[in-house]
Amino acid sequence: MGKRVKAAGERRARTLGLRVGLSFLAITVLSISLVMLVYGLFLGQRNARDIERQKRELIEQAKVMSAELENLLRLEEVGQGVNNNQPALDRTAIFLTATGRLLKGLPVLADADGKVLEPRARLESRLPLGFTVPEEARVDSEPRVVELESELLGRVAVAGVPLRRPPKGYHALYLFKRVVDFNQDLNRGLYLYLGIAAAVALIASLGLGLLLWRRVTHPVKELTVAAREIAHGRLDKRVEVTGDREIAELSETFNYMLGRLQESMELQRDFVANVSHELRTPLTSIEGFSTALLEGVAQNEEKRQRYLKIIIDESRRLVRILNDLLILSRLDAGEISLRPAPIDLPELLEGLRERFLSAAHEKGLSLTVEAAPGLSSLVADRDRLEQVLINLLDNAVKYTGEGGMVALRASGIGRGRILFEVSDTGPGIPPEDLPRVFDRFFRVERSRSQQHGGSGLGLAICKQLVEAMGGSISVDSRLGQGSTFRVELPA
Repeated sequence: MGKRVKAAGERRARTLGLRVGLSFLAITVLSISLVMLVYGLFLGQRNARDIERQKRELIEQAKVMSAELENLLRLEEVGQGVNNNQPALDRTAIFLTATGRLLKGLPVLADADGKVLEPRARLESRLPLGFTVPEEARVDSEPRVVELESELLGRVAVAGVPLRRPPKGYHALYLFKRVVDFNQDLNRGLYLYLGIAAAVALIASLGLGLLLWRRVTHPVKELTVAAREIAHGRLDKRVEVTGDREIAELSETFNYMLGRLQESMELQRDFVANVSHELRTPLTSIEGFSTALLEGVAQNEEKRQRYLKIIIDESRRLVRILNDLLILSRLDAGEISLRPAPIDLPELLEGLRERFLSAAHEKGLSLTVEAAPGLSSLVADRDRLEQVLINLLDNAVKYTGEGGMVALRASGIGRGRILFEVSDTGPGIPPEDLPRVFDRFFRVERSRSQQHGGSGLGLAICKQLVEAMGGSISVDSRLGQGSTFRVELPA
């Protein structure tokens, strides 16, 4: 069973880490895709502007070529060409071919009808014989450039420049250049760099995703191991607090939960032991004295009456313990209903004084119960308020030694609130135990608790009842000087 739980925990940790890593990778890929899309749109706009600019440059290049070509043709006419042995047509074709390679374009000479006259060779011109310049690109008297779709060359820009003194039927120079060649080298470099950047980003994201996967799954595995050991009863297990703030807070909270769970389990064990002791003691007395009465051990009426009184007292003690458990259970279930009504404070306090006066005198204690002048009434659940004050007074009388003092005071503290203070001159509560005195099952001194009885539920019940009435309860105590419990309620 333990191995299956361990394997399931490790699978869950791996699955969680895998999901986190894949999510990180998906976010990275999406981010890169968006960046590339935006960059592509930007590059497209930039290319459009560059194409327009290069079209203007293309017409200027065509003008320069036409001027050079006119000079070459004029020299040929007067017989002053460079190498007169070479036919003029060959020199013109060489000039057009060389210039076209230099400009990464296709220059041609055409007549007025757009028919290409030079160069004529397929190898040099890459054009079929009889190729005609499209009508929309032909020029008459002014240079211009147009962009069109050609079945032979694809999408091209055509710059046309009319010759000023056209010889031999030549009319204009046309310079063809494919649009894709305008920014071919530049675009190739930009896309190459963009691809490299995307690859680097993807590799980096994979590395970061792996690191994130390890950072997430490692604490989860530790928590899984700790939870498994807790399930087997090892409440002293703790996880190491490391990692980022969220992981560290989770580990600290987990350790705090373990500490509270360990304390709760210890308190429950103590509670079971104490309740068992508290129940066993009266039950043993009831059983023993009942048996004595049945067997006729008590020979006279006085002894029988004493035995019966002990049986009754122990029975009441059992009822008191069971009532505490029942009240606590109903408080946890939210089944305690309050019945607020006007309470005569002097009457309430006088009743409490009479209730504890005899017990205080038996122990040689001084008992003081008083209310501040002008304080006459409040609205609250009388039974629950009496239950709280009786519990606090009972503890004060129980734990205060002979010659000590116990006091109950009621006073107004403004803002429509009333303060009840129960003070004693008992042994006090250690500072380290003060934060826990209202925890259920907690008792300050086990030996003292065993001596005086009690299950450690009284103060926990008081706290929940006071809070249910919209108030608060606190304690101030010093070792050897006594304690003061304060109950603050709305009037």
